[in-house]
Amino acid sequence: MPVTTTKDIRGLVESTDFRTAADLTTGKSIWGIFLHGFNESLDINGQDTHFRCMNDDAELIAIGDIINIESNNYTTRSKQQGDRTTVIILETT
Repeated sequence: MPVTTTKDIRGLVESTDFRTAADLTTGKSIWGIFLHGFNESLDINGQDTHFRCMNDDAELIAIGDIINIESNNYTTRSKQQGDRTTVIILETT
C-alpha cells in the first residue's frame, strides 16, 4: 500500500520506531528521522548527517541554526525541501 497522504507520512516520521527529537534554540522540539552520516571511504560515497522532518516543522529551522539531537549539537548547513518532507543537512558543532 503506497504512502500517499501527509497524514500517512507524518505517521512514519513520528513513529516510535524511527523518530528522534530535535531540540531547537527557540525551546521547541520537533520529531523526525535522524541519520548519522559517514565519510567517503574505499570509493564508497559518503552520506551527510541529516534530519528528515515534515515541511511545516522544517520551517521552524533556518540555515545556520544550532539544533540538539541525541545530546549533540549540530549546525544546519542546508535544507532540501521535498513534496511533504524536508531533509536538513547537518554538521557537528
